[in-house]
Amino acid sequence: MLLSPNLASAAYPEKVVTVVVPQGPAGANDVIARIVVQKLGEVMKQSFIIENKPGAGGNLGTAYTAREKPDGYR
Repeated sequence: MLLSPNLASAAYPEKVVTVVVPQGPAGANDVIARIVVQKLGEVMKQSFIIENKPGAGGNLGTAYTAREKPDGYR
């Protein structure tokens, strides 16, 4: 893997990371995502939040994420 010097030296994450779950709240995927996000927050000493985007069999959440800036924060 080749990284630019600026990218390699940057501390990630520097701000709150949003994890998009393409299913509704309280479902199995949401519960698992919340457990994983909690552990990530503890290990990385950073805030992670869950954003549910249900609909169209997961396509709405996937399309929403695909339109976001590819910086790793959503």
